[in-house]
Amino acid sequence: MKSITAYTEEIDDLQLAAKELFDQIKGFEFLKNSIAIIYAEEETDYPALYKELSKEWTFPVIGCTTLGIFLACGEITKIGISVMILTADDCEFSTEVAHSLDRGNYREEIKKTYDLAAERLKDKPRLIITYGARSVSHGMVGGDPIIKYIDELGEGIPIYGGDASDNYVFDEYKIYYNDKAYHKGQLIMLVSGNINPVFAYSDSAGKKAPFSYEITKAEENIVYKVGDRTFAKAMELAGFDVSKGDLKRDYSMTPFTYIETKDNGDRISVARGLSNVDSKTEAGIFLGSMPEGASLSIGLFTRENVAKSVENVFKCIIEEEKKRGVKFGTILITSCSGRSLALAKDSAIEVPLFKHFIREGTGVAGMYAYGEYCPTKGDKTGKEYNMFHNYTFTIMAL
Repeated sequence: MKSITAYTEEIDDLQLAAKELFDQIKGFEFLKNSIAIIYAEEETDYPALYKELSKEWTFPVIGCTTLGIFLACGEITKIGISVMILTADDCEFSTEVAHSLDRGNYREEIKKTYDLAAERLKDKPRLIITYGARSVSHGMVGGDPIIKYIDELGEGIPIYGGDASDNYVFDEYKIYYNDKAYHKGQLIMLVSGNINPVFAYSDSAGKKAPFSYEITKAEENIVYKVGDRTFAKAMELAGFDVSKGDLKRDYSMTPFTYIETKDNGDRISVARGLSNVDSKTEAGIFLGSMPEGASLSIGLFTRENVAKSVENVFKCIIEEEKKRGVKFGTILITSCSGRSLALAKDSAIEVPLFKHFIREGTGVAGMYAYGEYCPTKGDKTGKEYNMFHNYTFTIMAL
């Protein structure tokens, strides 16, 4: 598989934006099957952009809005439009969108969408790239149940992607598929053929706060009790104020981490963001599922932790290159928007390390997301489990 990336700051004159993107890929050799992945700031009129792109591109276009774009030059920007084109003779791509999902219909709609995409492939899919647009507070289904169900449909093949983001208004995120932009839904892209991706991830939770409990009562993303007390009581005992309603910003520097033990003895660690605390039930409401029986702790988010997580992820990719005796030519990045929010003006700390590890000629595209999808390795068997993450920097290399 080959790839190429292009970028433009232009979002007002979309005819000019398309011309700038076309000019940057001029001379690129397209193979038998191609697809474009676009990341754009939320103010982009995507249907109008697609109208211009489709004048030259006859292959599918997918993507989503994002509050920050990782560029092939090793920079991070909050403005403009980025595109990565994947092309191959020995891979096929097939995409569909499930929209208007809710807690009652998501399994039926996701299955219908997955089956439609799979029917177009000659062989079984070997990779799933997926992007979501959702708001749990609006009664929509969360990211965890969707990723778990897609994992079931895909029989464990790797899943990568993330939830669309916006500039922290939480109401302007969208996913893209060809000429349409969807404010609610899940885009599913299946890839079959000669593809063997590598994944690496690292959360940003460093030094632990004095808070360690077993989750004893939970339902989906709601934690009612830890140990023998309510979640709110446990937080108060540890010196944390949870009296406000919306806590996403207040706790952007204190990611929670749970460690779950699987039936085969594997332990997996997943980072979570705290959304709010219900004053009546004293339950904590998180940005992802919280399994009963898992151990829960609080990490402290620092510049050093962020830098170390980026370095750790790229080192994993380099080690895998050495094992396989190959050089990866394509890198997709999904990083948590919470990292950008917590670091504010210091978010550029990711850039020097990011630049250091990118080789010239490597196709790179990435985004800040409201939730990251990436396989997680068990510590005992090395088996990969498809997971929905928060506060995590992830890479897929091809």
